Amino acid sequence: MYKSLIFIWACVLALACVQAHAQSPSTEIRCLSGTGTDDAVVWDFFCTEGRKSGAWSKIRVPSNWELEGFGDYQYGGDHLREPTKFPKEQGKYRLNFNAPQRWKASVVRLVFEGSMTDTEVWINGRSAGPMHQGSFYRFKYDISSLLKFGEPNLLEITVSKESSNTGVNRAERLGDYWNFGGIFRPVYLEVLPGGFIDWTAIDARADGQFTVTANLDGELSNTTAVSAQLIDRTGIPIGKPFTAKVDSVSKAVTLKTFVVRPKLWTAETPNLYRVRLNLLNGARVVHSVTERFGFRTIEVKKGDGIYVNGQRILLKGANRHSFWPDTGRALNRKISYDDVKLIKEMNMNAVRMSHYPPDKHFLEACDELGLYVLDELAGWQKSYDAPTGRRLIGQIVRRDVNHPSILFWDNGNEGGWNTEVDDEFARWDPQRREVLHPWEKFRLTNTDHYEKFDSHTRLSNGPDIYMPTEFLHGLYDGGIGAGMWDYWELIRKSKVGGGGFLWALVDECVKRTDQNNKLDCAGNRGPDGIVGPYREREGSFNTVREIWSPVQIESVQQKDSAVVLRLDNRYDFTDLNECQVEWTLASFSERVKGHRVIRAGVLKTTSIPPHTAGELRLSLPPDRKQSDVLYIKIKDPAQRELWTWSVELKQATFNATASTRKLERVDNGNITLVRNGSLELAFDKRTGVLARVSKGGRKLPLENGPRFIAYRRNDRKYDSVAGSNQLTHFEVREEQAAIIVESSYGGPLRQVRWRIVPDGLAGVAAELDYQYEFDGVVDMLGIDFDSSDRQFRSVRWLGMGPYRVWQNRVHGTRLDVWENAYNDSTPGESWIFPEFKGYFRGLRWARFETTTGPFSVSAESPDSYLGVFKPRDGVNGLFDLPSIGIAFLDVIPAMRNKFHTTNEIGPQSQARKVSGLVKRNLKFQFGE
Repeated sequence: MYKSLIFIWACVLALACVQAHAQSPSTEIRCLSGTGTDDAVVWDFFCTEGRKSGAWSKIRVPSNWELEGFGDYQYGGDHLREPTKFPKEQGKYRLNFNAPQRWKASVVRLVFEGSMTDTEVWINGRSAGPMHQGSFYRFKYDISSLLKFGEPNLLEITVSKESSNTGVNRAERLGDYWNFGGIFRPVYLEVLPGGFIDWTAIDARADGQFTVTANLDGELSNTTAVSAQLIDRTGIPIGKPFTAKVDSVSKAVTLKTFVVRPKLWTAETPNLYRVRLNLLNGARVVHSVTERFGFRTIEVKKGDGIYVNGQRILLKGANRHSFWPDTGRALNRKISYDDVKLIKEMNMNAVRMSHYPPDKHFLEACDELGLYVLDELAGWQKSYDAPTGRRLIGQIVRRDVNHPSILFWDNGNEGGWNTEVDDEFARWDPQRREVLHPWEKFRLTNTDHYEKFDSHTRLSNGPDIYMPTEFLHGLYDGGIGAGMWDYWELIRKSKVGGGGFLWALVDECVKRTDQNNKLDCAGNRGPDGIVGPYREREGSFNTVREIWSPVQIESVQQKDSAVVLRLDNRYDFTDLNECQVEWTLASFSERVKGHRVIRAGVLKTTSIPPHTAGELRLSLPPDRKQSDVLYIKIKDPAQRELWTWSVELKQATFNATASTRKLERVDNGNITLVRNGSLELAFDKRTGVLARVSKGGRKLPLENGPRFIAYRRNDRKYDSVAGSNQLTHFEVREEQAAIIVESSYGGPLRQVRWRIVPDGLAGVAAELDYQYEFDGVVDMLGIDFDSSDRQFRSVRWLGMGPYRVWQNRVHGTRLDVWENAYNDSTPGESWIFPEFKGYFRGLRWARFETTTGPFSVSAESPDSYLGVFKPRDGVNGLFDLPSIGIAFLDVIPAMRNKFHTTNEIGPQSQARKVSGLVKRNLKFQFGE
């Protein structure tokens, strides 16, 4: 149903620009620009500085002119560090449009949804009104007296990239994000009757109380009343129309009614209604507007939490910039709806507008699909002056007040608030939403940013409501999911927890039309996202999705032919019996990616109310014995997958293919060779290691191992603490068809034993048993083989994938056969997923394809990690990890975030204390 509503509203808005006049007495809308970047209209354009400047040209509107090839790119505040970069650019726009004769008796207003930054407007050579200052806000001019009806009219606009108002520049142009110039949101004409409804403010409560104030403008002497009719989402009127008389002095008419048991709006149940308001002259409708709203009540209770409709909730969200790499801050309806779907896919229920109000259609998507919103007045660490702040607050609230998705108003960011204007929001908002100062404790809520784990723990204990509006700052592959489990568990279990907002949703990397369309992330300032600039899912994406799933599988117990699932329902308003639980039995094969479905079905769910736990029992069919894995997929009431969990039924491995061939053993000085045809394993008698593997004289990329490795983090580098291992005994012997190679050591690595047998006609299977004993604190521990990454093509592997993991980011993986093509990707420079290099969880087996032939390995321990080379970091990055080849690890590094090292971000991120003897088994296969 949600999809059909989105389509209907998209059609309504798309057609409004050309057909609204047919719906008189509704407002007629005539688009002068496109409604977004996907239907932009070409205007005349002149840029005064930078690229393509000094001559009239063409530009698409809406757009940011840098992305259209004009002017110069600028990251926020760069001109303070380098004054020569101060952007002096102006963009001059021209457009001819017609005003039909029938508009002569109407009020015609020119509307801008957003323009960066100072905007001056002329109609037919005459000023339309005062210069507008402020980029992200809707503003209007009454141009009725300036128009020529029945003939062409000339619209001229000058937009200055930087404002002449220092307060605007402080609030908007010095932030840690890209600055652009231009008319980046739609421009259109509103055609209204002489007296009209200017804007409305709705307060619809969860108890059914409904109040709407219709704010009127124009000539009202012939108007008598305003009537209202509530309409449900199917178009059926609710109750009878209700009316109030016009007060031509105050120009505000307040109407009230009551609805019995309305369907309430929440992020889980985004039930929407409409109200049709008619301005009347007796029985005649002079003007009609329709507004959409939802019944819901917001409460912030001191020392307790945030309540919607009487239910305490936790906000699980991200910070979202309005951004697309090809178009900057100029977007379209599809991007907005896709972003809301993306956010909900991660099981978030909230989003913070950072650091300015979004496009109108983004809020419409939040209303329809269900997201709680923090709507923000711009102000990145510096604020608007008070008069400008008051004016812009009026503009943001008048535009956005009726969106049920908005729970809070943010007055700036991280010190970017002017406390003189805190109470200005309530002047326009009858709901009296709370105002936040993101980054500080203000009124009832502490929104502190980027606390270390010890202070995060302290704040989670109260006494104030604690809801960090930014935490776990992403950078490249760091932050966000890394450490999230520890941080979130504290908030979730806190008696004063209000939720939290990860920084950030998207890598803000812009297409540089001046640099051959290269993506520029401004060094390490822009690549902070859970997803890439084109919304590529990065490693933290699934971590967030699993941790924030509103239904969690707490435990799985296998009892004979049944599986008992212990489920925790963390929804606020949804019973588990409204969800769907699907199960799949499947098997794995070394030859193909993915799994083969053996049996699947839907598990009948019983009632498990919100904030409670319960059990579901699944009786497995007899062919469960053919299965390697059981998948449990849970879908929400809209049939959207929350997450799919995997339950391993038996450990898959592989065995050598029977062979009648006999291995050949050759001693050649310091080397012992074991051969099957042209395949050769060479062992070094001086060190005991497998020195090389070759086939037909060509080396496979696995050599000089196993070697014991242990590392301890030292700031951003890692120091080896493995000590030395001295070979004390080396022996090669034959046991039936096998050749045994044994090495003993003094040092942490105690013993290595290879059992080698022929595998088929030309292959070798080599079983490796090794033991080590190490006492100490480590960030990486295991064994390693040298290898060359340039020889690798891909790896197909069975384990918990598909993304690489860190010690403090293991959630969001699932047991399956994955295939990772070779890449050297790192977010912020390239976005190729899943990664090839890094640490991979729960290795069962892996088959590597290389330029010199394949080889495979399986691991006996289900808790082992496969290490594949050294992951690449970004510019001015987070770490300098140890260089490895192909490693088999029992401890892997944790990952830091942009501001905090691993020892500062919780228990999962700490180095590991290890001791005692460790025994491991690996099985290798070389050759076809």
